[in-house]
Amino acid sequence: MIINKLLKLIFILVWVIVFYNILFNTLFQDTLLIYSNNNKIFAPLLLILMQIVLASFILPCSVIAVLAGILWGVEIGIVYSLLATICASSWTFVVGRFLIKDWNSSINIFSWSASVVNLINSHNWKASMIAHANPLFPGSSLGYIFGLSKVGYGNFLFGLIIGTLPLQILVVTFGYFSNRVINLSVDYVIILALFIVVMAIFLYMKMMPLVLDYIKRDL
Repeated sequence: MIINKLLKLIFILVWVIVFYNILFNTLFQDTLLIYSNNNKIFAPLLLILMQIVLASFILPCSVIAVLAGILWGVEIGIVYSLLATICASSWTFVVGRFLIKDWNSSINIFSWSASVVNLINSHNWKASMIAHANPLFPGSSLGYIFGLSKVGYGNFLFGLIIGTLPLQILVVTFGYFSNRVINLSVDYVIILALFIVVMAIFLYMKMMPLVLDYIKRDL
């Protein structure tokens, strides 16, 4: 247990350091840009692998979307970021479905999971959409709990794409513009980051009641 907590703390510290350097270290950004330009195939694969690792340890993957915006711009960056999200979410879904689910049934590792899984089962793909639209959740790690449910992979993936796409666009766009205002002033980056976060939370709070009302009517 102590080792697991220590590993999680180390990964969190690494995540913070990497995220800080991606946003504020122009030398680090330039190094990444040169690497991505010289490795057209391996660089996107490395991006996907990084998100899988973060998702495995239930760490926020927003840094990957920001990095995609910095390295490839908005259009291509969204494609790579969404692909990384799909791969990482699929990985955690498979782990939850074929490993944790059997483990959970034998030793009841998650005492809280039954009610959450029942809620997911009742809403199917709509639960995936709502969960992945929440900017506060580590979205790529949600596959763990959805893997424990009866929701099929296709429905999980469909809800994931619909729910996460608006956030992907916001965060990748933030990464793209942060790379251009960083040389002016760090304050602009901080203001832009706060604006993106506030807008994402605001849109989620405004849209989710409408979505939930639709779901209730549909049921």
